[in-house]
Amino acid sequence: MEVSVTNGGTMEFVNTGIVWAHFTVMSNELNTPKVLLCPADKRRADRQANTFGAAQYANQIPFTNDNSTSYFVGVDAVQTNGQMLLSGDRNITNTSKANRRLVSFSTNQLAGWTDDLHRRQGNVGLADGSVQQFTASRLRDQIAHTGVVTNRLAMP
Repeated sequence: MEVSVTNGGTMEFVNTGIVWAHFTVMSNELNTPKVLLCPADKRRADRQANTFGAAQYANQIPFTNDNSTSYFVGVDAVQTNGQMLLSGDRNITNTSKANRRLVSFSTNQLAGWTDDLHRRQGNVGLADGSVQQFTASRLRDQIAHTGVVTNRLAMP
């Protein structure tokens, strides 16, 4: 997200709120886009992509939009701050309007989870490489301890 598209990154997509482009540049590490759809995400189950590239066969569904992922991307996450939110379940919420592409979570703002996935809890991947399941109170605590005032999340 800090590298230009011309150099293999996604920097130009950060302010658009697009999610899938960030995951696509990681395709060599992810192996299949199937891992980007949470098994608990029943609303998107019929949208599962099975190839990062263009479809070469009739049974291939390319990963070309945000409907094929269940996870947000923390667009400001940096490797040097392991407590930042890198990725997590799309049912994260705050007091802003729903259906926004780029949502900001500040340290003094309410944050929580909807009922869409995991019964008002959520899984979050941190920039240190760990994945943790957070309740709403634990999520608010994590946001307060990221070391930055605002965490911007691109929402699928």
